[in-house]
Amino acid sequence: MKLVFSRHGESEANVQRIYWNQPGRFPLTPKGRQQAETLADALADYCFSALYCSPVLRALETAQIVGRRFGLTPRVADGLREYHVGILEGVTYSEETQVLKGQTERSWIEQDDYDARIEGGESYNDIAARFMPMIAGL
Repeated sequence: MKLVFSRHGESEANVQRIYWNQPGRFPLTPKGRQQAETLADALADYCFSALYCSPVLRALETAQIVGRRFGLTPRVADGLREYHVGILEGVTYSEETQVLKGQTERSWIEQDDYDARIEGGESYNDIAARFMPMIAGL
């Protein structure tokens, strides 16, 4: 089995510089829809048997655009959702918020502190607990 992972196209949250990793709100921008079309073009030589996506709107819309090209309906999988950033959800990017997010991610990568989290958010271990069973189930 071969797995192909991709990110979503540009969303309204990206343009507005807002942290948002939850379902609903913030659809793709016109540029994001074009990026999804470009992704579908880049994948044209692949033969897919299934298409999974995060429940986050920007990912679902990207997957729907790609799926149309391959005759596939995306299957929503919570295991693919970006991590919950706790108190930063819905907050505009700032130097302070980027430092906080960066510190948490560096704790995971540089210090092997897989329980570190932004207040109210998910730890690396929480993410793995969603992601790994989803992948194993494929």
